[in-house]
Amino acid sequence: GVQDDEVPHLKAALEPWQDVTIVITYRRFFEWLVSKYNQKFRTLHKPLADGDGVYPSIVEYFGKDRILDLYHHWYMDSRFESYRKYFDDVVVFNIHDTTDLVSEFYCTILPDAPEACHAALDRVGKDDESKEYNKSVHLDYNRIARAAYHAGLLNDGLTLEYVINAIVHRQEEVLGKTIDDFPKQCM
Repeated sequence: GVQDDEVPHLKAALEPWQDVTIVITYRRFFEWLVSKYNQKFRTLHKPLADGDGVYPSIVEYFGKDRILDLYHHWYMDSRFESYRKYFDDVVVFNIHDTTDLVSEFYCTILPDAPEACHAALDRVGKDDESKEYNKSVHLDYNRIARAAYHAGLLNDGLTLEYVINAIVHRQEEVLGKTIDDFPKQCM
């Protein structure tokens, strides 16, 4: 995202255009935190012995002070105010108001782009592979696998994917539980 001190530079870069609309995407704060954490630590493709070590839980990674800082400096309210200082037309796109973000964006946020809207509506239901591209993953199984490896509990040569699948199988198939049955720490 654009930081507060970069907004004037963005304004200058967009100066040649008369009709600029800034679109800020609204996402529920605690869902956004999980997504931010997943983006940082999504490492399913890396081998167990890659030197990454055991990465922190979401609670350890963010901590109370960091959560407050993120909320006050990076979340939608402060972003909105930063942009409003320099741009007349700032709109909020609530991703929770729709099941099809692309067509909603083109048809609602860009009302002067009817061809793009129609194209987006035409592809609804046809583009299922895009839903798998950036699918959220639970990183708890990954963290358990890495902790077991670094504690010396696993044989060398096992891949991270194999160990995670074994943990998932035991938890969900053998024990009949889910990832939510592991103890959790509150933020």
